[in-house]
Amino acid sequence: MTNKPADPKRLQEATSFIEQVLGEKLPSPDFYESLKTGVILCKFLNKLKPGTIKNINTRNMPFMMMENIGYYIRGCQDIGIQPEYNFMTVDLWEQKNLGQVALNIISVKRHFGFGFEKNEEKSSNSVEVLADVSPSQTTIPELVKLPEKPTPVPSDGDLKRTGQAYMAGHVELKSSQQCSVCNRYITGACSFAFNRHYHPACFNCKHCGTKLARAKYYEHDNHPYCTKCILIVKPQKSVVGVTKNKGFDFKAKK
Repeated sequence: MTNKPADPKRLQEATSFIEQVLGEKLPSPDFYESLKTGVILCKFLNKLKPGTIKNINTRNMPFMMMENIGYYIRGCQDIGIQPEYNFMTVDLWEQKNLGQVALNIISVKRHFGFGFEKNEEKSSNSVEVLADVSPSQTTIPELVKLPEKPTPVPSDGDLKRTGQAYMAGHVELKSSQQCSVCNRYITGACSFAFNRHYHPACFNCKHCGTKLARAKYYEHDNHPYCTKCILIVKPQKSVVGVTKNKGFDFKAKK
């Protein structure tokens, strides 16, 4: 099987983002040589979400390098990167498809809210963020506009009893802010709710972890919950039947 040629621009974007996150240049100008051990990829993902990868092999032994690449791939799956934006170990280790590796890194970039570009005609009360990626999409999705502040939205059916539903706000930060979940500084897109700032990837249901940056959520104890979990933490009151006394006496006769 022949190796697929990689788009130089895609490789450069992926390289630049890794260097931005790590705060240092990659050890080699060659994309493959820098990443083949998997160490840099693991450190890169741990910088974005600390603790994602527990152990990183540092010995230059082939099977340990491939283990590191596998750790990174599973880490991407754990944080919610879709399968079509992930890659296989051989894509990097055997250079089968370095373009797919670069696409994965760019997808991680979008996932954590980096790289959102402004539109020249942006309105004063909205910011631009990437729309959700559907499994059928193979290109970077279009930009959509979302409100800055949490917005009340209609509740579904009986969920009205659980309280008001909202959509999170999305703000363009004028100064550095820390994410209320991971405590890392936010660069790029930012979700806003409960008077706190979040990475879009960190604004999730408190109970099940469902992503809520672009979905309806319910408030409970200053935390967001999805439409399913709000019924668990804040169950609806059961209906109690009342029987009126019509004068009948059901006591057993002696």
